[in-house]
Amino acid sequence: HLRALISSDYPDVAPTFSLECVWLSLRQQSQLCRQLDAIAQENSGGSILFQWALFLHDQAAEHLGLGDTLVLNPLDGLTGPGSDALDLRAHAPCTSAEEVLAHLERADHGRRRRAFVARHHSCGICFDEVAGVRAVELGACQHVFCRDCLQALCQVQISEGAVQLVRCPEVGCGETLLPSDIVPLV
Repeated sequence: HLRALISSDYPDVAPTFSLECVWLSLRQQSQLCRQLDAIAQENSGGSILFQWALFLHDQAAEHLGLGDTLVLNPLDGLTGPGSDALDLRAHAPCTSAEEVLAHLERADHGRRRRAFVARHHSCGICFDEVAGVRAVELGACQHVFCRDCLQALCQVQISEGAVQLVRCPEVGCGETLLPSDIVPLV
């Protein structure tokens, strides 16, 4: 996240800013802050915010030398040699690799959910095409059914006392439904 405070003298005066990224270390964010300062100097009196956005979107990973592997060490640079080179505008919302990973997993889940909701899906029970908002993807096996069919199936099995035996109705699957699948339906 780039947060910029724009004065009434913008674009003649560069905005003040802070930078926060869950998956970049403080050292890496400090490098980006220095590059944003350089861009502001190069574009003095011009569209600094636009140039910053272009850089962060298109060139930041290359500028930092990031490859296919990402080392999750959010507080890297906080102590030791070079710690005085950390920029105070760089912020690390997470303090451990575990926190970073949990944040990235939540973000990925949200992205996948938005993509699922944006599409239409074929129900494996009634075979109707339904909008993603009316469909349910089961957590254990990823089979997809319309909410109405799956809700009816769960209610019947639960009313018959088979709470522990609510299974995916896909032919040949039989995975037990997760509580996170069942609870929103009943």
